Amino acid sequence: MIRSEYERFLTVCDDELSSEYFLQTFESDTDYANSFAKLRLNGTKYPAPRYEGILSNEGIHIEIFPFDHVPDGALHRRIHRFKLMTLSYMCVAKYRYTIKPSTPIRKILYLGFQYLSKLFSKTQLVNMREHLLQKYNQSQTNMCINGAYIIYPNEIFNSFLELEFEGIKFPVPAGYTTYLERAYGDYMSLPPENKRTRHTPYPPDFGKYADINSVDDVLKQMASSSKNR
Repeated sequence: MIRSEYERFLTVCDDELSSEYFLQTFESDTDYANSFAKLRLNGTKYPAPRYEGILSNEGIHIEIFPFDHVPDGALHRRIHRFKLMTLSYMCVAKYRYTIKPSTPIRKILYLGFQYLSKLFSKTQLVNMREHLLQKYNQSQTNMCINGAYIIYPNEIFNSFLELEFEGIKFPVPAGYTTYLERAYGDYMSLPPENKRTRHTPYPPDFGKYADINSVDDVLKQMASSSKNR
């Protein structure tokens, strides 16, 4: 979502979100450091090794990213992204999330982030990151960035179309192929089996939803819950 729609979504959730769900942000969970929200299904569990034993709610979730403007100039954009990623790693270090650097150089860098993070409080780091993320939102730039620090052309979000998934139509950005290519590369081709990984090694615990087998069942469950609110 663009930042204004993201903020509106958070406000609506404050008033209307069903008790079956938990909207996890750095404001609603003091142990959560990410710049994007996670909408979690209460009564389920799908822990990620990075947060294991830290977050109070590890339910099955969807991630909701705000998109913020970035400078049009390539050099300024790279510097801006570097600053954002530095603050992000400092937040991760401050919140004591588990990180396993893949190279010796990255390990040294992460140790540096750990040291720097000690100079600030959690609130200071998060506020600095959020201020920097939104720094260019009053400018009409042509590019934007999300909480995964991937940069996209704004034009892919200018209009929307509907695509069907399991019998249900969902609105998606008209430039969804550009979005997927920037995020995942050749998203239509499977990687070799030895390079396929999962976000977490743990199987999801569906709790009371374990017997649900289709989207129709999910919608029925949601409708039933809404009537009982």
